[in-house]
Amino acid sequence: PSAFNYKGYNFVFFMESNIRDNRILEADYLPPPTISTGASMFCDVDKRNSGDITIKVTDIDDYPIDDVNIIYTCLDESCSIGQTENGELTTKLPSCLGGILSVMKEGDIGQSKPFDVDDTTSASLSFKLNPMMIKKVIVKKKLIEKRNDYWIFNPNITNLKQKEEAMITIERIGADNEENFRSSVNYAGNQTEPSEIRITAGKYKVSIALLLDENITIPPSRIGDEIIPAQELPQPFQSGALNAEFDFTHYQLKNHDTIVFYALSYNLYDLPESQRHLNDLTEIEKLYQTPSLYWYAAQPTFE
Repeated sequence: PSAFNYKGYNFVFFMESNIRDNRILEADYLPPPTISTGASMFCDVDKRNSGDITIKVTDIDDYPIDDVNIIYTCLDESCSIGQTENGELTTKLPSCLGGILSVMKEGDIGQSKPFDVDDTTSASLSFKLNPMMIKKVIVKKKLIEKRNDYWIFNPNITNLKQKEEAMITIERIGADNEENFRSSVNYAGNQTEPSEIRITAGKYKVSIALLLDENITIPPSRIGDEIIPAQELPQPFQSGALNAEFDFTHYQLKNHDTIVFYALSYNLYDLPESQRHLNDLTEIEKLYQTPSLYWYAAQPTFE
């Protein structure tokens, strides 16, 4: 409302809210797998005419996993075959050319394998599921500072400002036979406790946006013969970012409680106003590209 000499507008939006089991539905909620049922007889037990099929499911440490849902899909029809006990299920399957065998359990990343079946098929198949974990999250930043009209990377680690907030999104780059997964969390500079995020081992696209709720003014600038008047940047101002890909190993996640993410930030806000220039905004845009400038210096660490 302070825009245009206090003649701006207030915008009000409706926001959808979702709940599951009388609790807030978090953005990274993984619902139990749903099985579509068709009108055909494909899923009938008496149509399972293969030999014995043994399905073994373990976690990444080779411990058997119980109560894993076994699903067999042929074209657009999926059949719930059963659940593992002591990490195994021995069963028969209906005949299908081009079938997909899937194993799913809430809280784990599901997997699938192509598996053709006829009345002579007998086999043993093994799956390893990556478990979801809850990890604490802290966000710090590494600055790019202006010296003699040049922006130079400073490897020192800095805390977020009191009025600064980070929005983190991680998206797992899984294999073709794995479920997709993404999770997000916010972390504010005035927090006294870490945030929490759901994550499992794997390679991730990591995106961080830093927002600073402070007034930042760019003084009048001359570009050629034209004088550009002073500019007040919008609040909150995107003070930093990160777009990169990183690996999170099972060992790292299993043996540490906290992930420390690092955002990259052009230190425009601490720069004296007289040293700011409109061209600095063009330089800052390098953080928004993929991967971000200096992304290799923002490798997450663990505590």
